[in-house]
Amino acid sequence: MMNVKRIAALAAVLAAVATVGTPPARAQQGQGRPGRGMMQGLSLVMLPPTVEARLKLSEEQKTKLMGIRTAFRQEMQTLRQSSQGDQQAALQKFQAARQKSEGEAETVLTSEQKTQWTALKTENEQFQGLGRAGVALAGVEALTDDQKGKLKTLAEETGGKRRTVFQDAVQGGDRAAAREKIQALETESDAAVRKLLTADQVKQYDATLAGLPRLGQRRPGNN
Repeated sequence: MMNVKRIAALAAVLAAVATVGTPPARAQQGQGRPGRGMMQGLSLVMLPPTVEARLKLSEEQKTKLMGIRTAFRQEMQTLRQSSQGDQQAALQKFQAARQKSEGEAETVLTSEQKTQWTALKTENEQFQGLGRAGVALAGVEALTDDQKGKLKTLAEETGGKRRTVFQDAVQGGDRAAAREKIQALETESDAAVRKLLTADQVKQYDATLAGLPRLGQRRPGNN
């Protein structure tokens, strides 16, 4: 029977890779760093500038969110230094820290912004199977019902492929090969999403995508 911690570690790693993740090989060697590339879906703590614009955040709000973001990053740095390779324990601490920071960030929003934020997150959840491309869609405005339907179908199909990669890795597959497959899926998802957007929407998509880290990379400005 596979070690429970190994399963938990693989789940954490490949779930992260499914969006903007940490390279599987490093994480399985106990070198994966919680908090880098593990923000799945939309997050107020790591909000892309284009989404900030959609929420019409004031400069004061942006400053407050930056303070929460800085504190979160510092907590992640401490977590990385104290995790000592225990991915399961580190993931639990990361999730608790993220939940706390997200709660603090939401208090910065007005009632109207909270309603808009909830709606935006709910809509974006159906695109998470697309990885980075799915997150970047949060910065795209005026998606039609037809576009949303096609993007949702694409996300479900891509998500299924991601789960297959994960299952193969859990069953002892080649982690390097798994990472390459995830990267290929990212490229395929990006190309497929672009075909479903208008020229103006592609510009919004690109602007949001530019603020998201690629596999194994930090978000610009991250410590």
